[in-house]
Amino acid sequence: LFCLKLYTLTQRGRLPKGQKDFIDILSLHIANIINYKTVKEILTKYQWLDSLKLLKELFNEKTQLPEINLNSHFY
Repeated sequence: LFCLKLYTLTQRGRLPKGQKDFIDILSLHIANIINYKTVKEILTKYQWLDSLKLLKELFNEKTQLPEINLNSHFY
């Protein structure tokens, strides 16, 4: 699910639906249910490693996400 959300995020970018994808990705991370070893294997297999660039950019840009009760103190 993480990989599909990440791929979709790269397609939607900073549009409102992309924002929702970003929140979903962050929620999966917070829930601690992501197997990052498997994620890396999938991203490598499908040559999606570049999709992490946008995710990193969004992490650096966002300081608050009230939709999931995150503020700058969480980061």
